[in-house]
Amino acid sequence: MASKDGSVNLFPRLSTLDTIKVSAEKLIVAFKEDKRYPESFLQKFINVNRRSFDFLGISPFIEQIDYRYNLVLTTSKNIGTAPIYSPRHKPFCDIVVTGRYNEEVGELIPLLGDYISPDYSDELKLTRSSQQTPPLYLECCRFIDKYVEAKRFKWQKFSIVVQSQKSPNSGTDWNRYALDIASDPLLFGTFCNRRNVLTTEHVEWRKLNYVLLIAIDVLSSHTTPIRARTQYRELVGTLSRIIDKSEAIPTEELIVHASEPRIIKELKAIGNLILQGHVNQSIAWRMDYAEFFERYVQYLFSSVARRKGCLSFGNEHFSISGKSKPRWGLAYLEPDLVLQKDGVQYIIDAKYKSHIFNWSDTSDDLKVTFRYDLHQVIAYSSFSQTPHRNAMLVYPYNVFFHRVIDVRSPLDPTTVSVSLVGIPIGKKPLNDTVDNLASIICF
Repeated sequence: MASKDGSVNLFPRLSTLDTIKVSAEKLIVAFKEDKRYPESFLQKFINVNRRSFDFLGISPFIEQIDYRYNLVLTTSKNIGTAPIYSPRHKPFCDIVVTGRYNEEVGELIPLLGDYISPDYSDELKLTRSSQQTPPLYLECCRFIDKYVEAKRFKWQKFSIVVQSQKSPNSGTDWNRYALDIASDPLLFGTFCNRRNVLTTEHVEWRKLNYVLLIAIDVLSSHTTPIRARTQYRELVGTLSRIIDKSEAIPTEELIVHASEPRIIKELKAIGNLILQGHVNQSIAWRMDYAEFFERYVQYLFSSVARRKGCLSFGNEHFSISGKSKPRWGLAYLEPDLVLQKDGVQYIIDAKYKSHIFNWSDTSDDLKVTFRYDLHQVIAYSSFSQTPHRNAMLVYPYNVFFHRVIDVRSPLDPTTVSVSLVGIPIGKKPLNDTVDNLASIICF
């Protein structure tokens, strides 16, 4: 992890479900703090960065060995980026948690579209632009939330309006009056007067309404994740009904004036990002990496399904019912993916585990976890009507890997062919991975 100027490598590489140690001495030198109180320094450092650690699911604690102190960081299942602050609360650098196998995740997330959406935090500003750029719909969500807040503020400005009145004033349009009288003498006592009125429907607000219409369109689009569309559906519907589209004024930029209320300045700042098609790239983000791998596998096999012309079902629920079901009983089984065509079915389950990397290992831990994985896909495949059933366990690996094991019943002719598949995670090998997966799916 580099500092703002890239000169300090503060922490070693952080990956999911890992523990690292950093000496207090190293941190004290980096932050130019008093080296006489290492424990006090580390406690203050943890307190200052508590929000960032909590956001990424990192557990920090202080370790003392003899007279030496270390900062110990234990990561969770999350990957992501968050800022690190000095003990004086100044932004110093960004902490990054990646996958365990050096995967380039940032370039893959935009490809997955509706398959997955990282979590972002507007409160945690990164010191540098992140590789993972938040999608535009997030700015639209922020704009709508801020718009509702600003509407309650009832921002008023003077606006010039033209009204027909029975007496003239300093704003009377005499040229128009003369033309009206010439065409219709009965309009002798009617004057077109310009007046300054205090209103909430002024030009500046109508420009904001134009941006609101853009935000509504983005949040209503099928390219926006279902979770966001569902969350904002009711609010978007209400705003769509109350806004007058004909009164919205198109604009390319919202000018921010020093005299405007703070909430209006914030609303315009977000609006300008939307108008320019940009997003705030410097905010913290995180994602459950096991979920990412599952969605990545679904994305790959959905591409295979389109190529093969078969049906694809993601996260289908096999319901479990019963009057005497215990409280700890399952409500359903949920395979990651099912491919089906002409009576042939493939059950696919993604596992972000190191089994393929440890192919020759004989450890009990690997045996226990694999037994659980195998039992799981065999349970899923039991619903197939054919005597020969197909299942796949997909694990990460640095190249494409494929082996098949057959599970046979001694009681009937049923056989389950279980493919053990290793796939690389990255944008570059993606097309080759889809080709290789299509070659082992026999429809």
